[in-house]
Amino acid sequence: MKWFILVASILMKRLGGKSGEAINPINEFKDFLRENALKVLAGLIIVAGVGTMFSAGVVITTLTLTGQYDQGLFPRLTATTYGGLGMILISLVITVIVYYSSSRGSEEYDRRNRRKKVKENSKGSSIEDAVVLLINDFVRERESKREELKFRHDKMRSEFENEPKTESEMFERH
Repeated sequence: MKWFILVASILMKRLGGKSGEAINPINEFKDFLRENALKVLAGLIIVAGVGTMFSAGVVITTLTLTGQYDQGLFPRLTATTYGGLGMILISLVITVIVYYSSSRGSEEYDRRNRRKKVKENSKGSSIEDAVVLLINDFVRERESKREELKFRHDKMRSEFENEPKTESEMFERH
């Protein structure tokens, strides 16, 4: 999203034709990297570590099983094979944990920003508040009228269903 904002701001300044301060894209990119250098570096280290662990696990497991097969043995799980499979499993677990923790953090950040924007935008004038209250009152009144009409309709339907339909039913009831 930050990349999109960077590109959009550059395009808007250039295409807008404003005679204001010119944006240097290289300086914008440098500022972006300075602000997020720690996050980028940590991400690269985690990716490299998890990738190495996964690759090592696959290689160890494959070499152990193929070595047993080359000796004429039926490939079976040994301690070395379990070690390779464990490395694969650990790397996958770390990947899932990092993915969910990073996505959860960004959702909370977005949620907080949306709350701030709503609070800023909700500071309206008293006239706007009065109009909103008037509209809400009108809507509630319409809902209550609908409920009352529905009740009357249901009551009339039940009375109509209970009325006698033939002359013999009329005489039986009275």
